[in-house]
Amino acid sequence: MVISAPVWLGNENVWVVAMGVLAFIGTVIGARAAWRSAHPRLRLYIAKTKNQPVLAEGYTWDGFAITHQGRDLVGRPHLTTIEVSNLGSRDVPIPGNALQLEVGSTVLSVLGVSTVPPSVRAVPEVTFEDKTVRLEDGHVPSGYRMLITVLCARDPYSRLQIRSALPDVQIINKFPPTQRSWVRTISFLGHIFLLLAGIWQASGWMGLR
Repeated sequence: MVISAPVWLGNENVWVVAMGVLAFIGTVIGARAAWRSAHPRLRLYIAKTKNQPVLAEGYTWDGFAITHQGRDLVGRPHLTTIEVSNLGSRDVPIPGNALQLEVGSTVLSVLGVSTVPPSVRAVPEVTFEDKTVRLEDGHVPSGYRMLITVLCARDPYSRLQIRSALPDVQIINKFPPTQRSWVRTISFLGHIFLLLAGIWQASGWMGLR
């Protein structure tokens, strides 16, 4: 049995339309990539990942005390971890003290600053004053997460109050998205397939096949 190709495959008009659409899509994608390369969009995701009391719920302070640098911790001190994520392709510069994070409780100490993955590159210095954590003079590396753990006098806000003097950086007060780049690529290819299927269907309506 001989299986012949669909008639529309041999119709020149169908291929002209399809190639024209693909050329347009390629032009748009190329122009967008060039624009993004010349004008990279800098973005930081900032959120609290952990917030827990030093003394677990259900326990009391009777019979013992917790001190930090010679100071008795009264009330209900908390350990809070702040995550600053840069998922972009460029480092995000932070000059001076342009990024300030108000946690809503007096900060007693910065207990640790680390990056994921570990980095030997210089990251912004982390300082504090009253209820505010400041990132100063440095870069948040591309593809890295900064984890900042602080000791607070009491239970801080559930949501950070962010003050930014970085006009070219979009600050997003939430966890970064977990969608992988390959998922976005598959989604894009799926849209291309649907577009070509639509062209094929439209060619039937117009009598081109």
